Amino acid sequence: MTELMGKMANEFCPTGVGALNPLITDRDVVLVPDFLDLSSFKPGQAGVVLGEVTRGALSEVCRHRVRQVDLGKTIRLNEDGVVMLTRDSGRLSSSEFAAKWGYVGTFSTMPGKLLLTLRELDIESGATTRIISRELNFGCKLGDGEYKFSYSVN
Repeated sequence: MTELMGKMANEFCPTGVGALNPLITDRDVVLVPDFLDLSSFKPGQAGVVLGEVTRGALSEVCRHRVRQVDLGKTIRLNEDGVVMLTRDSGRLSSSEFAAKWGYVGTFSTMPGKLLLTLRELDIESGATTRIISRELNFGCKLGDGEYKFSYSVN
């Protein structure tokens, strides 16, 4: 998963600092919550792990200064999949930091498949500036008396 998230981060910033979005600088703090499972709209254990790996990849590859936030308190994903940001200061756990950019990740699991989506957001306007999705197909087969795990990324 670390390799896959590193490749996704590289798509956001193929040349390092500054990303594809020239407005993001190396001084900016970006918000990266845990990934949400689209079936429950909660992170669960898998979402926490995906969030940690993504924060590490964005920090290492893009050199972003990353801050973890609780998605449910600052950024919302409704049942239609629309990202909404709250301006209600009572819902924010801390307003002592400034961040203009964020990355919101979602995942969905199906038999033999994991779908990951990562969105770059302009937090002030609520606009999605870029979306990257990957499908991880996996399986396990018995061959020559032993199980063989295989996967591919699309």
